[in-house]
Parts: sequence; structure tokens; C-alpha cells
Amino acid sequence: MSRSRVAATATSPAAALGVALAAAVTAALLGGCPAKQLVCVDVDPSCTPLYEPTYDNVYAITLSQKCGVSNACHAGARPQAGMDLSDHDGAFDALLDPDRHRVLPGDPRCSEVVERIENDGDFQMPPGDPLDPSERCAIAKWIAAGASKVPPDAGVAADAAVDAGVAPAPAP
Repeated sequence: MSRSRVAATATSPAAALGVALAAAVTAALLGGCPAKQLVCVDVDPSCTPLYEPTYDNVYAITLSQKCGVSNACHAGARPQAGMDLSDHDGAFDALLDPDRHRVLPGDPRCSEVVERIENDGDFQMPPGDPLDPSERCAIAKWIAAGASKVPPDAGVAADAAVDAGVAPAPAP
């Protein structure tokens, strides 16, 4: 599926029409529907997350429970948008696929995941049952911190354990 990213303001109506027409033609040639033009959204950096914003928490508390369970949109034999969130490692790889812009590490404003969870229209995720603002905040803060699979302080904790003569716990 192709999608176009445009700035919130177009230089002229003719330019905006040209971008929309190009997106529609590309989608038609690729056999899909015209792509929705997503724009970057405002994210409140002072929001309070529901949980510590690590990938393990984002996956376990939100993605696997609300998006990747067996009857959800992103699980099963035909997950929507080709994004299967039923597996921890596979979900991470799908989210950070550099060709898809789903998660742009360090840039929650322009990551498609944040655009979708902040949307209140036809492209809202999850559809019909929006995430709590503190849950959306945790996802945005994880992305803003670099969208790492390993918590940022994991190396520090492992180093401290070695220094203290204690073997670090194995990675999940």
C-alpha cells in the first residue's frame, strides 16, 4: 500500500491537487485504494504515561492486548495492513520497518502509529474504541526516546550488576 506524507499547508491549491492525483494514480497502479494523506500531529511532551514507556510494556499492555489478540485487526491469518502484532519480536520488526514509517524513532509526531492513535476519524486505531490518553502518551514517549527494543537503562543496570559481582538477568 502506498501512502503520501504532506505538510499541513500546501503551497497552492494546484500543488495540493497534483499531490493528491499522484497518490491516487500510484495507488491505482499498485492495485489499492487511494492512500489517506497523513500529517504530523501534535504530541504533548508533558503528558503522563499509563506505564513506563518501554517496548516490553507498550507491547504487553497495549499492542498485544488491544491490537494483536486473536480476534483483533492485527492478528490471525490475514492481519490488516500486513502488520501482525501477535508476536513480540515480529511486532517490533513490523513497527520499525524503515519502508513503512509506522514508527520513526525519536519522532512520535510523524510516526504513523501516533497519527493513527491520535486520529478521531475514519483512520482511528483501534477503530471505535480509542486508547486512553495516558496509554497513547506511553507509546509516544517510547517513540520519542528512540523506540528501542531494550530499555535505555538496561546496559547501565547490567554494568552495575557485573561491577557488584552479580550476574545480570538474561534478556527476555
